[in-house]
Amino acid sequence: MAVVLAAGLAAVAVGCAGSGGAPAPEDGQPVASGQPAKSRGCGRDPEPGARTVSVRSGGLERTARVHVPARVRPARPAPLLLVLHGAGGTGPDFERYTGFSELADREGFVAVYPSAVNRFWTIGAGGGPDDVRFLTELLDRLQGELCVDPARVFVTGLSNGGGMSARLACALGDRIAAAAPVAGAYGDLPPCDPARPVSVLEMHGDADPVVPYEGDGPGSESSAVGFARAWAERNGCRSEPTRRRLAPRAVRLDWPGCRDASAVAHVRLLGFGHDIPGVIPRTSPPGTIFGPAEIWRFLSAHPRRAT
Repeated sequence: MAVVLAAGLAAVAVGCAGSGGAPAPEDGQPVASGQPAKSRGCGRDPEPGARTVSVRSGGLERTARVHVPARVRPARPAPLLLVLHGAGGTGPDFERYTGFSELADREGFVAVYPSAVNRFWTIGAGGGPDDVRFLTELLDRLQGELCVDPARVFVTGLSNGGGMSARLACALGDRIAAAAPVAGAYGDLPPCDPARPVSVLEMHGDADPVVPYEGDGPGSESSAVGFARAWAERNGCRSEPTRRRLAPRAVRLDWPGCRDASAVAHVRLLGFGHDIPGVIPRTSPPGTIFGPAEIWRFLSAHPRRAT
């Protein structure tokens, strides 16, 4: 559990909330489930760098750290990636921990690091804040302030954040183009019926001591491969995946023939534990991959297809 909590242990200063743009929906008002045709933030020159935005959701003031690369331009819609921390973490801590902002600077996407209430995402029904609503309202807020490409809104997360990213892929299938959960626990996810095929990459260490690779048993939907196989069925992919080795200690399965140009893949990290590979060198043995780059390579290749 130490690795899961690592992202929540460092104190990180939180900046001032950004100004300008359209306001988020008022608390208690209905949240639109569909994605607007285009971002209202296009035409406004974004200020590059990191800031913190606030959204009032469910009677609570919620925050997210937002990193805007210098490459983002006011008239050129940019991809947006939600990056969800694990249990015990916060958004600002996870930004520093993962290195996704450095990758965003190179690749030109907006990286967003929301914070869960009490450092834990509510994945199932009841028992905590409505995090699907919060993240929907956060997307609304950011799309009002930044020039975001609605076809390239993605989500990834680790552990509890991995489970939450899988939840968003189900609940916001009309907004999320692709999701990449890492070491997620999937046994408590509610029934999943996305509005459209969503591309999914699942990444998991087969020596994970916190969220076992086999879940409740080999082949179960709570297992890493079982979770990916269930998504392949939802997306109408072929039943048998292809297999290739990404690195000496990383094997990738891909389910071909998915509907609407979607994709489903799983990366098995051989002998690896509970983390994103490559972010901490001492826990990433030689021969593994750099997880953030592999995640972005998959997500960026699978925008939402026009209908």
